[in-house]
Amino acid sequence: MEITLREVISVEESYLVVKVRKKYESQESEIKLPLWLSERDKKAIITAIKKDTPILISGKQGPTGKSYLKNMLTRQGAKVFEEWKCQKIVLNEIIISELL
Repeated sequence: MEITLREVISVEESYLVVKVRKKYESQESEIKLPLWLSERDKKAIITAIKKDTPILISGKQGPTGKSYLKNMLTRQGAKVFEEWKCQKIVLNEIIISELL
């Protein structure tokens, strides 16, 4: 699951610049990702952007970079949300077929 050299354009200061072709778009665009992200997280973000899938960022409370990452990706056109700003709905009960 490593990012291929074909996708990487350059490394600038503390960012990795990657080529991405979004779903339903004919041209590639560039996105910047912080170097401090794990390879797994970088790949997950690239895949989500390519598929136009919203990204949900969560983590422990405190200055871990959640808001920074959200703002950075949002400025680049990604659909990104922080978990604490979302309403979570959990459905665990089996629906009885009579109600359908």
